[in-house]
Amino acid sequence: MAVEVEEIRNQVEYYGEQVLELLDASNDDHQALVQKGLHLYRQGMVYALDITSNHVETMVQDVTPFEVVLDLLFPVLNECTCPVDGICRHEMAVFFSLYSKVHSVEQWLDGWRNAKALKLVQGLKRGSDLLKDSKPELSGYEKWLSFYQSAYASLDSRNPYLLEMHTQNAYRNLLRKGPVEREWKPLYQLFTAYFSYKELNRIVLELEEERDFDKTHMLSIFQYFLDEAEEAVDRLTVTTMPFAFDDYIAFLREDLPKLIEDTPAFRYETIELYRVLWTQLFKNTAWRKSELARLQDLTLTTFEEDIAAAHLSLLLREDEAALEILEELEVDALPYLPYWLKWLGSHGQMRRYKQLLQFAVEWIPDFLEGLERDFHRVSFTRFFLDSIDQGFLEKEDSSFMENLYIKLLPYSYHYYREFLSVKKQYKKLLELEVMIGNGIDDLDKGDVKTINTEAPHLLLPFYHTSVSRFLEERNRDSYKKAVKHLKKLRTIYRKEKKLPQWEHFFQNLLDQTKRLRAFHEECRKGKLIDGY
Repeated sequence: MAVEVEEIRNQVEYYGEQVLELLDASNDDHQALVQKGLHLYRQGMVYALDITSNHVETMVQDVTPFEVVLDLLFPVLNECTCPVDGICRHEMAVFFSLYSKVHSVEQWLDGWRNAKALKLVQGLKRGSDLLKDSKPELSGYEKWLSFYQSAYASLDSRNPYLLEMHTQNAYRNLLRKGPVEREWKPLYQLFTAYFSYKELNRIVLELEEERDFDKTHMLSIFQYFLDEAEEAVDRLTVTTMPFAFDDYIAFLREDLPKLIEDTPAFRYETIELYRVLWTQLFKNTAWRKSELARLQDLTLTTFEEDIAAAHLSLLLREDEAALEILEELEVDALPYLPYWLKWLGSHGQMRRYKQLLQFAVEWIPDFLEGLERDFHRVSFTRFFLDSIDQGFLEKEDSSFMENLYIKLLPYSYHYYREFLSVKKQYKKLLELEVMIGNGIDDLDKGDVKTINTEAPHLLLPFYHTSVSRFLEERNRDSYKKAVKHLKKLRTIYRKEKKLPQWEHFFQNLLDQTKRLRAFHEECRKGKLIDGY
C-alpha cells in the first residue's frame, strides 16, 4: 500500500458512515447488494489493494476481474468497470476488505441493520436514487445541480483545516464525472466551479457563525474556483455557443444575484466572479439593463450590490452614474478600480480610462494610509500600477504618470526608478536614490554604468559619501572598499578634467586620517599613494 491503513483510519470510518446512510436495510435490492459484496469479500476476491490519499484502487475477481476505485470522501463518486450504475457489489466487497483492517465487519453490519435509528444527512438523496444516478446528464442543468448537492452534502467539515483539501478533491472528482462531449465541457466546468464556490461560501459562513473560525487560510481555494470559472468562460466565449446552452446561461444569470445579496466570506473574489460573468458571458444589452434596473430598485443595498451597479453602468457606458456610486463608496471602492481600468484599456477606451484613473488617483493616499503594514501598501501599489497601461500613459502624458509615481512613493520606488532611467533623467534618479537611503553600492549596476558614461559628475556625491561611511567603520575590510571607491572618484575627476580638485580633496583626506595606518597602507597597495 502506498499509505498505511492506520493513517487513514478516520477516513475509513467516515466512509463507513456514508455507506450506512446511502443504503437502506429495509430495501430488498440493497440487502442483496450487501450480501453479494460480503460474499466476494469472504471468498478473498479482493486483491491488489492500493491506498493513495483519499482514494482506494484495487481489483475484484468476479466472473471476470473488475477495477474498482473508492472515493473515501464521496462514495457517490466511486468508479467500477462493471456496467452497474451507482454502488455495486464490487465496491461493497472492497469496502468490507478495507473496513476489516480497522474494525469488525460484523459490527458495521449490525449498525447498518439498525440504520433507521440514524439521522439522515439533510439534503442527501435516498440510497436507491444514488444507485440510479451516478453521472449528470445533458438533459438539463437540474441534473447537474442535484449531482453537486449530493456530493457537497457528503462533505466532511468536522475538521475545518482539512476543508480546503476536501473541497478541492470534491471539485476534481466532479469534473471527472462531466459530459464527454467536447462543446459541453467548458459549460460543465463553469457550473461546477460556480456551484463549488457558492457551497464553500455557505460552509465557511456557517463555520464563522458556529465557532471561532479563522477563514484566512481558505482564500486560496476561493481564488482557485474563481480562476476555474474564468478559464471556463474564456473557453465558452471563443466560439458561438449552441442554442442548447440557453437554459443553462439563463439559470446562471438568474442565480448570480444571490452571491451578492449578503456579505460573502471573501468580498473581493465574490465581486470578481460577478464581474467576470457579466463582462464576458452575459453580453446582451437588455440583460444588463434589466439587472441594473433590479439593483436600482432595491431599497437597501450591500456594498457588493453597489459595486455591481457601478459595473453594469460602466458596461452600459453610463460612466457618470458609475462615478456617482463610487464617490459614495469613497476609498473602499479603490481596490475594485483596476479591473475596470484593465477592461477599458483593452478596449481602447482611453478617454473613459483616464477619467476613471483620475478618480482613483485622488483616493490612493487615503487608501494607503488606512492599510496597517508597509507590505500591504507595497502589494497594493504593485497591483494597481500593474493594472494600468503605464507605457501608453508615459508616452501620452508623461507628467501625469510621474506625478502618480511621486504620489505613491516610497511604494512605487521601482516603477519610478525605471521611469526616470528610461527618460534619462539621471539627476532625478539619483535624488530618488538619496531619498530612499541608497548608497552607491545599492544602485542598479546598469544605471551606474550608464550615468558614468553620460553624466559621471552626478556620481561624485555618492562616492564621497560611501568613502566617509567606510572610514567610519574602522576595519581593514572597510578600508579596502574605501580605496576602491576612491579610485573610481579619481577616474571621474580625471574624466571631468578636475584633477586639481581631486588632489586637494585626497591630500586633505590623508591629513585627516593620518592616525589610520591601515587605511594608508591600503591606499599604497591601491597605488593612490606613491612609494609603495
